[in-house]
Amino acid sequence: MSLNALRRLVTGTVRRRLTFGMAMVVAAMMTLAVVELTRRAEAMAKRQQVEQAAALAQAVAKSASVWLASRDYAGLREIVQGLTSYPDLRHAIVTDARGQILAHTDMARVGLYLCDFPAKIQPQILKQSQGLVDAACPVQVNHKPIGWVRVGLGGQALMAELNLVRSNGLLYGLVAIALSSLAAALTGRALTRRLYAIQHVTNAVETGEFGLRVQLDGEDEPAQLARQFNLMLDSLDRQRRELMDSEQLFRSATDSSPLAVYMSAGPQRRGVYVNPTFMRLFGYGLTELPTANALQQLAFPDLDYPGGEGASRQPPLGQAMATVASADHVERQITCKDGSVRCVSWGMVSNGLQHWAFGLDMTERRQAEAALREHQQLLGACRSNAVA
Repeated sequence: MSLNALRRLVTGTVRRRLTFGMAMVVAAMMTLAVVELTRRAEAMAKRQQVEQAAALAQAVAKSASVWLASRDYAGLREIVQGLTSYPDLRHAIVTDARGQILAHTDMARVGLYLCDFPAKIQPQILKQSQGLVDAACPVQVNHKPIGWVRVGLGGQALMAELNLVRSNGLLYGLVAIALSSLAAALTGRALTRRLYAIQHVTNAVETGEFGLRVQLDGEDEPAQLARQFNLMLDSLDRQRRELMDSEQLFRSATDSSPLAVYMSAGPQRRGVYVNPTFMRLFGYGLTELPTANALQQLAFPDLDYPGGEGASRQPPLGQAMATVASADHVERQITCKDGSVRCVSWGMVSNGLQHWAFGLDMTERRQAEAALREHQQLLGACRSNAVA
């Protein structure tokens, strides 16, 4: 499994995370259970193997005591050869007290000597490993040792039993993981199906459908969330209607206003509305009205607008608008569509979300003031000449 696929499972939908989490928990529990079961089975099998080797050695020693005491070695060999069909038997050996092999499952070794007998005359395990358990038992007559019996059992049956335990544990673990994943998927589907109902209404609201509501019955968490969500939608719908009524009232008032009105909104202060007076001020008609953002560049050429030519050298629009709004008014020279230049006095108002600019055409007034100043200058010059 790739890292991206694992990340999608861990950080994906609730259904995926629930299924993946439950599968991981069951997998961990089953792994621990299989390891513990295998450990116990291995310990039990080894203990049984040791007990079997010791019991078999004692049984052979008891049977061989009569034959060894009477020196009937043929009878000993018959006893030993009778053990060749015993499962996992590696060797069965009968020796005299000096260690000479009198009977062996491998007849070629009869007559040889063994020298690794224990010092204590008592039954004991000479070697114990996963592949071999070697048990020794003395042959006694009237509590006098007259020989030894050695029995060795291999570990093939033990390994087969352990492999069976591991494979069964793995199989049961996989089945448990599959069933838990299925149960988690069904549970997640039942839970997320109710959440998807809320998501469906959310998507509808995002596309402009404000009349839908979440229909969920019950007293569980999704149902309670749905009721709270519906209350929130009702509140938002009321606010939206009030805002629409307020906007309609605002448009009705500004459409007939003698002031040029420009409105922007959002952190980027994008233009969203201009009134007819604003359009007439710049010499545009309804069919050729440029965007409100372009009109803002015309109306406020020294204020930076995102994406405008002055973006790299002018201060941010929010700072510039705040600077303008802090004054009572500010006058700007604007260039109309026909190339004429007019003087407009702008006032700024903002509520943090929406920003309005109200412009009053001061061109005629400023022209009259200029003419008056010129007239006063000429009158003063005439008076100076007359006195001279």
